[in-house]
Amino acid sequence: MFGYTALTVLLTAGAAQALSGSNTVRSDDIVASNVKNSDIGTSAVTSSKVALDTLTGDDINESTLVFPKPMIAFVSETAVLDTQRSSRASSAGRVTPFQGWYEVVFDRDVSTCIYQVTGKNQTVATAFSAAPRSGNANAVFVEARTVGTGDRADGAFYLTVICPS
Repeated sequence: MFGYTALTVLLTAGAAQALSGSNTVRSDDIVASNVKNSDIGTSAVTSSKVALDTLTGDDINESTLVFPKPMIAFVSETAVLDTQRSSRASSAGRVTPFQGWYEVVFDRDVSTCIYQVTGKNQTVATAFSAAPRSGNANAVFVEARTVGTGDRADGAFYLTVICPS
């Protein structure tokens, strides 16, 4: 009987090792590459536990992404901001001394955003361009020029601003 008990103890010794602590598993307790999806609880790995910029391609469910709503400014040729139809634009004005130069101010930094300007009710073909406003991170500089001559010209426009989130 003693021999049987000794053999049982000998065969089972080392088969299991007690972990230090209570309900605690540390990295050195796990054999490399042995944690599987089935070992991890549902929603156990949250965004705060994932290192920044480490998820790519198939790791991301694109339908769960939130795309920022564009900011929009409707501006008349006399630089009046249509606040009823604009979104997050706080003011618009002329940049002197030239005709066709405008500044549109938003309620946040737009200096690294994407700008699109579209003419509104043009009687003369007018081309618009937009750029970050020097000296004001919340503003966009818009310039209007007649097509063909390139002369500066006043013109009503829609300015759409899309910023990375």
